[in-house]
Amino acid sequence: AGGADLPSCTALQAGHYWSRHSAPVVRRMTDSTVNRSSLPVLRQAAHARPPLVPPYARRLNAQQQRACLAPLQRPLLVLAGAGSGKTGVMAARVQHMLAQGVPSSTILAVTFTRAAEHAMRERLKSTLGAHTTKAIRVSTFHALALSICRMYADRLDNLSADFLVCTTAQQMHVVANAVAELRVRRAVAAAAAAGTFADGAQPQAPAAPVPLDAGRLLRALLQAKAQGRGPESMRDESLCFVWERYEAWLRERGALDMVDFVRVAARI
Repeated sequence: AGGADLPSCTALQAGHYWSRHSAPVVRRMTDSTVNRSSLPVLRQAAHARPPLVPPYARRLNAQQQRACLAPLQRPLLVLAGAGSGKTGVMAARVQHMLAQGVPSSTILAVTFTRAAEHAMRERLKSTLGAHTTKAIRVSTFHALALSICRMYADRLDNLSADFLVCTTAQQMHVVANAVAELRVRRAVAAAAAAGTFADGAQPQAPAAPVPLDAGRLLRALLQAKAQGRGPESMRDESLCFVWERYEAWLRERGALDMVDFVRVAARI
């Protein structure tokens, strides 16, 4: 708004300053309204004004503020390592959504661990109050998926709303039984092969079998399930056998494991 002879007054003449309610107000100033003798004081006031950052984002660094205050109209992906403040950014993002008029009942904040869920809930409660925080859905991935599966269990085959949740101990028990059965089958096959060649002929040496470690097989099974694969995709015959027995046990009892929660909820 000012003339060419006042280039240093550009920031002041833009007129951005914070009111008592932290709302930006724009005021246009012209040469006729600026007393040149007061320019140094006005420049100092312009540099001293607080940044245009809402209170809930002022404790964040520049990159965190960028994530927190990003437009809500498009997707946002934030990649950050452990201990980098992801929970704080998510909590501030929720407050930003509320400040932009998003209803609290439509906000879902999902974490991976229960500790992170508790930390986020407590942080929101301390800033928003218990009533508003209660309306926001804060949950772990598995708890959210489990609630979806129970809510829409009628859409799933052989499952009721009170379906069994397979524990780690039960998983190990089922896999250990399948391993024991497989060992018996191998022993019977080896004995049959030895009887076939009892006349003295030398059989071709079979390939060394994969060690039957129940813990290793269970980890491999769950990892393959999480990748969306099935028993038929396994080259390891031992793993394929154990997997089929494991899935049969789940079907007989109308049960789901923790990997099933996320997979089935996504399908629903």
